[in-house]
Amino acid sequence: MAPVVAAQHAARRCHGLHCFRETTTRLRSTGKLLIGPGQSATGAADYNLILGAQQLTQTYAQLLKTRPVVEAAIRAGNLNLNSDQAAAMLEASPIRDTQLILVTSRAGDPELAATLPNLVVAALSQQTEASQSSRFAATEGALREQLDQVTPEISSHMAQIDVLRSQPATPDSDNSLTRLRFELTQLQQTYDSATRSYQDIRLAAARSSNLITLAEPASPPTTAAQPRILLNVLEAAALGLLGMIGLTVLVEAVDDRLTSSERLTTFTGLNTLGAIELRPKNVPAAFDQLAPVGGTSVARPHAARFGEAFRLLSTNLQFAAVDRQLSTLLITSSGPGDGKTTVATNLAIVMAQAGKRVVLIDADLRHPELDELFQVPNRSGLTSLLINDQLPAAGEVLPTRVPGLSVLTSGPLPPNPSELLASQRMLRRLAEVSELADLVLVDSAPVLQGSDAVVLARIVDGVLLVAHAKRTRGQYAAQATAILRNAGARIVGAVLNAVPRTVAAYYDYPDSRAKRELAPRTTS
Repeated sequence: MAPVVAAQHAARRCHGLHCFRETTTRLRSTGKLLIGPGQSATGAADYNLILGAQQLTQTYAQLLKTRPVVEAAIRAGNLNLNSDQAAAMLEASPIRDTQLILVTSRAGDPELAATLPNLVVAALSQQTEASQSSRFAATEGALREQLDQVTPEISSHMAQIDVLRSQPATPDSDNSLTRLRFELTQLQQTYDSATRSYQDIRLAAARSSNLITLAEPASPPTTAAQPRILLNVLEAAALGLLGMIGLTVLVEAVDDRLTSSERLTTFTGLNTLGAIELRPKNVPAAFDQLAPVGGTSVARPHAARFGEAFRLLSTNLQFAAVDRQLSTLLITSSGPGDGKTTVATNLAIVMAQAGKRVVLIDADLRHPELDELFQVPNRSGLTSLLINDQLPAAGEVLPTRVPGLSVLTSGPLPPNPSELLASQRMLRRLAEVSELADLVLVDSAPVLQGSDAVVLARIVDGVLLVAHAKRTRGQYAAQATAILRNAGARIVGAVLNAVPRTVAAYYDYPDSRAKRELAPRTTS
């Protein structure tokens, strides 16, 4: 079966809602329509007229699918279509920087596909010509009528003048001759004026006319334009790929949580010094409390991993501060709930276990927690030292269950924590506490919750920023980093808290990884 015949049969088997555009065989035919400009005063087309014709192609491209034009084409071709069906089959698109319009039709019948564009162009040309002619028809008719009336009167006056001139002159004949000559002059002037107006009207009509011609008639197609199976598959694959890329970009833009160290570095520009594994809700916040209870050893693996992560953090802190010794370190976060107190507590524990004298100060005067974590009294503490100059710092620093680790609790909560922490007395008290230890860790309120962390960041040797992998937003971490930097703080790095086990394993302590790799494996 020939391709065209097969296309016709496929088109005829398409009925109602069971016909789909991409699966039905369609034939396409294309013709070209030329929009010609009117004439200039010299009878030739000048640049302005050509430019105007190019602009008119946009208008005529729209007119080609209007109901009057399409209905005239249907009547002229005696087509078994209604105007909506015919308009849906047509496409008209101007060719840029030309006076051409590409007229395309798609139909199951090749003859219909070729005939419809030609009929539509012919109908548009006829309607345009008729519309332009009617604009000047009335004025042109009136001037023609005036010329037809004046011409006989001129002939009559000329005849009467000839008769009088052939007769003997008398006073009456001279008067009559003078009157006739005056009237003849008036009639000739009227005739000349009407003639000029008539010529101007015809010239104006010629200038305003836009010639519409079929530069290239549409011919019956021999190949099907649809279905384009290979092209459709490629288009679908390309759209699917773009959709996936767009969705990925959208998710990245909407969900800016710091789920990895790479994202933390991207948003803040800080190096990630460690990743702390997500702690189960029923597990204590301090890893030294995870010893087996009642003979069970369920908590032992978690305690080992938890402590290992903080030992690695302690080591990385030493490398990060290689150019300047850290005697005082502020631990803060961008917002509440990021785990800064947990990080401060366990970092203090591993450093004390490594043989250092460590003092942990609870400078979060809005939501203190260290007294509960270490189960020590909080009747007096940091605020007591800031209010009373007579109190010795050594008397407020309390020992904990961890050898080498002491804690200075918050004390009574003040109404003005930022003012107390920004005072000169805080600087002196911090120096006094530093004399009692090798390292002082300061747990402060979140950066975006007030100015507490900012004023403390100016008087310590370094700042460690804590981010929660499931909760901290990148924009907030970036804002907190910028605030600290603007305050002149020395940010030594960041810690990613509450990360999944697979991510936290990347930061395992090297010796522990080596032990696991060398350990004998059991076979089932």
